Amino acid sequence: MSRVVAIVGGTHRGKSTYIKAHLRNPKGGFRPHIINDIKGEYGKGFKKYHDSGDRDGFIAYVDQNVKNSIVVLEEASFYLSNRHYSSAAEKLLVNKWKSQNTYFIVYHSIRKIPLAVYDYLDYMVLFKTRDLLPNIKNAPPEVLSGFEDVNQKSRSNKHYHKFITLDDI
Repeated sequence: MSRVVAIVGGTHRGKSTYIKAHLRNPKGGFRPHIINDIKGEYGKGFKKYHDSGDRDGFIAYVDQNVKNSIVVLEEASFYLSNRHYSSAAEKLLVNKWKSQNTYFIVYHSIRKIPLAVYDYLDYMVLFKTRDLLPNIKNAPPEVLSGFEDVNQKSRSNKHYHKFITLDDI
């Protein structure tokens, strides 16, 4: 099943832990996946791209070789942000149905997500960020509502997150 999921949250909030749990197969081992592990957060057993600093090489590799897998784009602002926007990375999201890949794109902030990327998102897993409401006012209403909820509930649980459906935006 092909999907695009933005996983958004501040440092040490549980984003990588969430991803690792979803890469594991309940029957043992791992689901098919590839990770561009820019910060070295994924240990033994995880399939990592051999040159994590080569953004364009990773995108080309996925485009040409990866099907029916979970693709993790850690530090998505390196690929899809207002400062660094890769049309090749966007093409991966556009062609999700062709590849049957699910993409986990990981951001540290809601404000780093360009508005155009929301067109491709099916879901968002939102952890607490350092965003301020005035800086994210153009985000979809479901995200703004989730932002308020996460900010309140994460006071008592640092790893609290909310799963938000965005596919009807």
